[in-house]
Amino acid sequence: MKQPRPASDAEIKAGMLYCEPGRERPEGWLLAHNSVTHTRGTRQGTRGFRYFWIDPAMASAEGWTVCNCPWRTDLGTHYEHAGRQVIEC
Repeated sequence: MKQPRPASDAEIKAGMLYCEPGRERPEGWLLAHNSVTHTRGTRQGTRGFRYFWIDPAMASAEGWTVCNCPWRTDLGTHYEHAGRQVIEC
């Protein structure tokens, strides 16, 4: 089985880490997604939809807020950028 790719220094510095198979959530980091239109079960990469973990310090400093969309409610609370524009694909 392929080993998960560790987080790079650049990803950690940017405060954003893409979710990949086998990769664990860094302790304290928050689940978030981009602004591509999606549904409850949209998968990673579908029409450009991406989800990732964000550093909580970045989340508060850069305007990320709790998202109330129906995407993957089984994963718990997740975030969206407050100033985002929905991108229709």
